[in-house]
Amino acid sequence: MKNLENLENRIIIDYFAFVSKCDSERTVLKLLDLDSLPFEDGGPMHFYSKSLRYSIDGSTAIIVLYGGHKYRNYSDSKIITDDNVCVMMSGKGCRVYESNSKYTFMDLFSYIHDNPDDYNITRLDLAYDDFKGLLNINTLAFDTFNQSYVTKSRTWKVETGSSGTSIYFGSEQSPIRLRIYDKKAEQKITDDNLHWVRVELQLRDDRAATAVNYVCSGICIDEVYFNALNNFIRFVENSETDSNKYRHKLKEYWSNFLEYYGKLSLYVEPGDDYTCEKLRMYIEKQCSQSIVTFCAIYGLKPFLKFLYDRSKFDLNVKYKNLLFENDKDIEDLQGFIEMLLGDELHKIEGIKFD
Repeated sequence: MKNLENLENRIIIDYFAFVSKCDSERTVLKLLDLDSLPFEDGGPMHFYSKSLRYSIDGSTAIIVLYGGHKYRNYSDSKIITDDNVCVMMSGKGCRVYESNSKYTFMDLFSYIHDNPDDYNITRLDLAYDDFKGLLNINTLAFDTFNQSYVTKSRTWKVETGSSGTSIYFGSEQSPIRLRIYDKKAEQKITDDNLHWVRVELQLRDDRAATAVNYVCSGICIDEVYFNALNNFIRFVENSETDSNKYRHKLKEYWSNFLEYYGKLSLYVEPGDDYTCEKLRMYIEKQCSQSIVTFCAIYGLKPFLKFLYDRSKFDLNVKYKNLLFENDKDIEDLQGFIEMLLGDELHKIEGIKFD
């Protein structure tokens, strides 16, 4: 454990996971600039057949899952295998990335944000470390039992044991989950002069992607964290005269803790207003030069083969909705390419990116 004296309160990225639809297990490590680290072969995990793992002191920090990912296609209940690669960084893994890569998390966020068809963010944990005594874990546990809060979560629990006290709002499967816990006790630190309470906002799938979108739009990560937290939960003084808790006064300790008092919703309406015009503009502005260069290097027929192979993968819901709205089917594209290339289609070697 590093020296914990004179630490300032801070917000850190404590978990990050994303899926790549275009990388191999090795190219994704190059993307992260972590290909020089000694990753070891691992076994299957989360319906992927293979994995690479990097560990520190016997604890896994970064996992790269690959080798065929099996999932159920909900439209026809068939089991499908894709070639996606999934990267998962624990808290230690995030510190490894920050210490060893030439890129920052902001660089990684921006790259994923600019390539939405190739990358999906699946989880982002933002954690606030309180070293100054703003929050008392026992007071928070008491106020949770006493329901002195307003929250959008339907579930809560308080756990106490040898690793200290932990407070949860939301389940493990919730798109947003808050965990407040005694980090000092969890780390089994006996220094009586140290105060360390962590307030961890766990975001999944669309909520995680939306948080990254806000950061990439220019909103600082501190503001995203506090405003999203304030939108999710507030600890308040109970009132005997006003039954509407949303009008209750903030607890003084919670008011002192918050650095921003706005509210930032991370909810995204499924399939929100994605149109043919937006699709056309994206291809024209973001992809046209890449497509032209690709065809110049590999040829038009390999590009058609690439489109044919890629069309076999399950589409994002916004693209499915767009096809439905325009009375189109992805099989129409496959049939058109089959007609153009004929028997040559299956003789063309697919493009591999190693």
